[in-house]
Amino acid sequence: MLKPRQRITKKKLKEDKLVTFYFQASQWFEENAKYVYGGLAALIIIAAAAWFYISSSGEAQKMASVEFLRASRAFDEGRVQSAMTQFQDVVNNYGNSDYGVLSRFFLAKCHYLQNDYEQALEQYQSFLDKYSGIEHFKVSALGGVAASQEQLGQHQDAANTFVKAANEYPASFFASQYLLRAARNYEIAEQKDKAVALYDQIINDYPDSQEKNEAIILKEMAKG
Repeated sequence: MLKPRQRITKKKLKEDKLVTFYFQASQWFEENAKYVYGGLAALIIIAAAAWFYISSSGEAQKMASVEFLRASRAFDEGRVQSAMTQFQDVVNNYGNSDYGVLSRFFLAKCHYLQNDYEQALEQYQSFLDKYSGIEHFKVSALGGVAASQEQLGQHQDAANTFVKAANEYPASFFASQYLLRAARNYEIAEQKDKAVALYDQIINDYPDSQEKNEAIILKEMAKG
């Protein structure tokens, strides 16, 4: 006997589309990770803004998506100062909305590109405190925290944060890079034993990575 066809509600349809979108977004990030790391993630952000605009309810949400999209375009075009101002406006005007939270991620990137590492660190940490979406943003933001700490001369903290990012997201494109940077920061902090242990981790856990050969050389140098 055939079971009655399940009624598909608007809520269920919206949730299914959102899951599909997140899957496609994650796949895009995996395939283009090196560009995301370099700050050229606006393509996926524009797609995200378009999705949120379509699915948003209320004029405030729609206006937030439009402002976010404009800021993302400025960022993608390399107009960092303009993008920073626009992302800050989204944060100020739309607070804890999806757009306000995600704007903090790009606001942090803008500050980092402007060599304002204290503000970059603050915005990355604020983003991580509020964000619960796509994993790739979180691992990139953790890397941003570590990179900011590194630039501020906080090498012990930077090493610890890079290790945290790599260990929390071991399958990430960035994991072997983060471990290598953590090791270098441990060396600067005069903790060579920890550095050597991380070089071994790269060699053993990421044998196909570009960082493996560098880890082999740096391990011998650290031991010597």
